[in-house]
Amino acid sequence: VGAIGLEAPVIPVGVDEKSQFDVPAATTVGWYRHGATPGQPGASVLAAHVDYNGDRGAFYDLSKLKPGDRVQVRMDDGATLQFTVTGVYEVQKHELPAEELFRKDGTPVLNLITCGGTFNPQKRSYNANVVVTAEPADAVSAQALTA
Repeated sequence: VGAIGLEAPVIPVGVDEKSQFDVPAATTVGWYRHGATPGQPGASVLAAHVDYNGDRGAFYDLSKLKPGDRVQVRMDDGATLQFTVTGVYEVQKHELPAEELFRKDGTPVLNLITCGGTFNPQKRSYNANVVVTAEPADAVSAQALTA
């Protein structure tokens, strides 16, 4: 993600013992392996920490992205997929639209998710999430040409 100087490894993850997204350690991004593969129909979800044990997380600057910024995903086969950010928003954790963010069909979308809002030191948790949505770059370009 050139706009925020982010380059990080991505590993497949599932859910933890509390049925929560199993976000990996600070500098690694987790891809929800039970969802869509980036570029395929449905929603691909990549999540990472904003901070972790006092260190900056991989998605520390995620909230600075803006519509039009580019996101590249390098696949295992060496192909690089290009996405264009179409939305950036913050939502309270209890209002996170999981059905939409983790949908398994429909047009391809990439959802990048991290923590946001206010940090509660007693719970050691943030009260919100930052969500960045991105669509395949060629689809965004086609929409812009027809709009």
